[in-house]
Amino acid sequence: MLPDSSPFHKYKPESKPFAGTFQSELYFATNREDGNAYVMKVLRKDKRASTESRDRNILIEREKKYVGLARNSNNPNLISVEATWETDKFVNLLFEYYPDGTLTQFLEK
Repeated sequence: MLPDSSPFHKYKPESKPFAGTFQSELYFATNREDGNAYVMKVLRKDKRASTESRDRNILIEREKKYVGLARNSNNPNLISVEATWETDKFVNLLFEYYPDGTLTQFLEK
């Protein structure tokens, strides 16, 4: 489970996402204290009672599970999780940023 405290004030996300789907958006974010770069994944919660809302809730629970597993792993092949927090409307996941491209680009090399 994700902690309810918010470290959002510590990170400054860019104003526009660099990628996204109907379920989430990805933003570059900077640590205000040391200037380090991160990737922030923002998942929208939806209170409506619809199939899409239930699917989104399943996705959010799955993301929480994977983040919990990654956080407790010492696997050097996993991107590290810097912070997680949630609000009434969003689940925010902050990941280590790798400037050398995407996993797909890496695998294609």
